[in-house]
Amino acid sequence: MHMKRSISTFVFVALILAQTPLFSAQPAQAGVFDPGLVLTEQDLFNANTMTSEAIQAFLDGHTGVLKSHVGTDVDGLLKTAAMMIHDAAARYGINPQYLLTLLQKEQGLITNPTPKVTQIDWATGYAACDSCDVDHPGLQKYKGFANQIDRAAWRTRYFYDHPSEFVYQSNATYVINGQEVFIKNQATAVLYNYTPHISGNRLFWKIYENWFRPLTHPEGSLLQGYEEPGIWLIGANNTRHAFKSKVALTSRYNIENVIAVDPRTLEQYAIGPAIPFAEYALVLHPNGKVYLLAGKEKRWIEDEATFKALGFTWDEVEIAASEQDLAFFSDGEPVNASTAQPFGALIQDPESFGIYFVIDGMKYPLVAPELLTLNFSNMRVRKASEGELERYVKGAPVLLRDGLLVKSASDPRVYVIANGKKLPIFSEATFNALGYQWNNIQAVTDGLLALHETGDLIRVEPMTDEEISELAAAKASQE
Repeated sequence: MHMKRSISTFVFVALILAQTPLFSAQPAQAGVFDPGLVLTEQDLFNANTMTSEAIQAFLDGHTGVLKSHVGTDVDGLLKTAAMMIHDAAARYGINPQYLLTLLQKEQGLITNPTPKVTQIDWATGYAACDSCDVDHPGLQKYKGFANQIDRAAWRTRYFYDHPSEFVYQSNATYVINGQEVFIKNQATAVLYNYTPHISGNRLFWKIYENWFRPLTHPEGSLLQGYEEPGIWLIGANNTRHAFKSKVALTSRYNIENVIAVDPRTLEQYAIGPAIPFAEYALVLHPNGKVYLLAGKEKRWIEDEATFKALGFTWDEVEIAASEQDLAFFSDGEPVNASTAQPFGALIQDPESFGIYFVIDGMKYPLVAPELLTLNFSNMRVRKASEGELERYVKGAPVLLRDGLLVKSASDPRVYVIANGKKLPIFSEATFNALGYQWNNIQAVTDGLLALHETGDLIRVEPMTDEEISELAAAKASQE
């Protein structure tokens, strides 16, 4: 079922969101927070993103005290806050956008017109740890806006250049605030060494996303440039993956969900490995192994007996599979004689009439009939033979596939599904800016929608200074 466009619905959505503490306290861009990848190296070290004049214009566009702040810099020269930020960024090769975000995250100086003197004196939180006495004589050399901005930039560079001296490093897993976090790059490790809390780094990420990150589409979106032939899948970490054939696309996704965008929009996504083969294709690797491609995985078929038992013939095997052809696919569980339903099947219980998606010895219930068309349009349902379903272990209910636009009858919000979560779309302006089509909104049951955890709010409109301040206050109240 398709929903028709309704401007009044989206007006109502915007009003609801503005009045709901959950969302007014946690606005965000289309990105999804990954505690293991808060910033890229480019985010941290591109010192040429803003001139001194651009920094001043940025400060002038906000309500904080720094737009008019003038003081003595670390060289004893009288300068504006914008000049000091620019100079520190240039001196240590740090992105001034990072420093602006840090100033807001630590003391709210970009949006606060009347901060306390201590907030300016300890603007970046350098040497002002939770257990530190800022009145200690040994810390006074770090006091003052100029010292704070200079030392923060220096410390950030030092963290990056001397990783072995500090707790958090890239490509390692740590328990932070009771949560396991795999830190994926050294830039993110720098942030945790500066602020060893998930909440503080999530706040940093939200501010940086709001001010400086181009609007991106959620993972699982299908994009096509205007009047361009190629279709791209948006993957993790803002990558895009080309489908090399029509069957590679249509065997996995509904082409009606492709979003037409300005070709320049595609340029903000790094090009990742292409998707050359259809879902459930058989490919022969250069190492001599035959793989079954399922989802984002390649699964080795361990022996010829299993190959034949699954009903395959060598005529079905794609011979021209190179390492590059298979770069998109990670290694999945091997397929052998004990693997039950490696392709996946829709099987109906003849007594309850319930339908399960069965794969690898597990059965996952479909709690709503719309899942048949939204997730399994290329798969037919068959009735189970006597006692067949009893052989499988029951798993969690099937969730909606990524990239779908959905709403339920009792919820005015429109969501996009990403990584199994439902991300609420803030307004009609956001919906249109992302290139979504109104006739692609799918009606789903309340029960099915409720299975999905609510993720970050997607919005085009930048957060106001008041919202950013509320965000920081909400974070502070949780600590």
